Amino acid sequence: EPPTILIGEDAMAELFTGCNTGGASVAVTGDDALSFGPIRLTKKMCDESAMSLESTVLAVLESTPEFTITVERGLVLTGEDGTALEFRPA
Repeated sequence: EPPTILIGEDAMAELFTGCNTGGASVAVTGDDALSFGPIRLTKKMCDESAMSLESTVLAVLESTPEFTITVERGLVLTGEDGTALEFRPA
């Protein structure tokens, strides 16, 4: 399954990284970036590809990613290294 993120009105994010589930607080930083608090995750082991995807997701979220929201792409988070994650509405 692809990673998912749900940011609630309470400024809490529910996460699925492609392997584990968890959550974190989230705040808008400046005009176009998000800052995630400490990310809490389950500790399930998954296959190598899911663990690699999880590492990528966490690297982006922990980097104070820039965000854009568009109809075509949904929520796009772009990490400091240029890695982008697209989260489309369900």
